[in-house]
Amino acid sequence: MADDLNKQPGRRNWTRIALIVSLALNLGVAGMIGGAMLRDGPERHGRADRDISALGLRLYYRALGDDQQEALKAALANRRGSFRAGRETLKAHMSDLAAALSADPYDAAAVASLLQAQGDRVSGNIALGHKLLLDRFAAMAPEDRAAMAERLVAGPRHHR
Repeated sequence: MADDLNKQPGRRNWTRIALIVSLALNLGVAGMIGGAMLRDGPERHGRADRDISALGLRLYYRALGDDQQEALKAALANRRGSFRAGRETLKAHMSDLAAALSADPYDAAAVASLLQAQGDRVSGNIALGHKLLLDRFAAMAPEDRAAMAERLVAGPRHHR
């Protein structure tokens, strides 16, 4: 019985240490996430960020200078309606695709047709993204285009 009493306090200390370490790790992760949000600002995690990705421009966008990124976002805001409808169409296609995949008997031609329509919609978004990017390139000074080319070769930047 004396041995049981001696083990009890050590066990409580171990549990307390584990809880403190767990809390510290959780606070650290939360702090890193919060710090990234504060550092980059809400616009980096908002609609413009999703739109850049939807148009297939993520790698190019990261290679642009800050002023060119802002100009691309502004151009994108002016054209948002042209691909927002496409996003809704893709959602509808997903519903149709789910129904076609569940159908019995399975209709491979219907599934292929739906996938083709989705691909066409995505291609349309990418074409719009390329047009916006080409417009941006044309508006850039030669030294800005050269700097962007260097950043493309160097890879994406992670810090501003």
